[in-house]
Amino acid sequence: MSIDLHTHSYYSDGSDSPEEIVQKGAALGLRAIALTDHDNTDGVKEFMEAGQSAGILAIPGVEISASYRGRDIHILGYGFRYEQPDFADRLRSIREERQRRNEAMLLRLQQLGYAITKEDIERYSGGEGHVISRLHFAQALTEKGYCRDTNEAFDQIVGTGCPGYIPRQQLSPEEAIGLIHGAGGKAVLAHPLLYKLNEDECAVLLKFAASAGMDGLEVIHSTCDAKGTLFLQERARALGLFCTGGSDYHGENKQEVPLGVGYNGRPIPDSYLEPLQHTGVV
Repeated sequence: MSIDLHTHSYYSDGSDSPEEIVQKGAALGLRAIALTDHDNTDGVKEFMEAGQSAGILAIPGVEISASYRGRDIHILGYGFRYEQPDFADRLRSIREERQRRNEAMLLRLQQLGYAITKEDIERYSGGEGHVISRLHFAQALTEKGYCRDTNEAFDQIVGTGCPGYIPRQQLSPEEAIGLIHGAGGKAVLAHPLLYKLNEDECAVLLKFAASAGMDGLEVIHSTCDAKGTLFLQERARALGLFCTGGSDYHGENKQEVPLGVGYNGRPIPDSYLEPLQHTGVV
């Protein structure tokens, strides 16, 4: 059977509700699925309840942004106590920092002559109170005709180093890993080949991640081809890290990424659950 350990709901930059993700996963015959919204667990309770109703193993997850040598990297957390007060409070502070950055970024774009409003962006995020990401800025810019699509918006306007980009204060990888471990979870480096590093630089990142306390690597992903997966599996074995995989599903917001599979339709084996089960995380 297959699983999917990387999905996003409309509580971050996906289009589906947590319940819809569970229902779609059950319809595909997935054994397990994790909800990993950006920097928040607002949808996890709904997700867990839906999983119980649907008879599918629902795993509480999160995708935390961290800064590594000036680059954004993402760290997935699994099986943590999502209602633990200090964990929830820290995620709330991360979310507040994201909101401050978004306000500054909107002002920057308006100063650059882009006629977009807070309401334009919130419409794509699912409304006031939901996490806003750069994808929502890109969608608003595309709708207004400033770009052909969201990829162009990232490449020219809101991507790292572009005129409309404003960095935000982020946790260090060690802090993000410690936050996950402190709530009883396991930490996994998300999509390691997506950070525009060459092979040597990636190897350095992976070695650093292991030394910082990372538990696993995401080796199957919608952007990672067979050669990349093999490279990551070999590095994981060498570093004593377990392997995971996920689609990075966003629903309609990334229509080219289907639920339940990695690159080119590659299934994600349920054997990747074993390290999480053996440690009592799920």
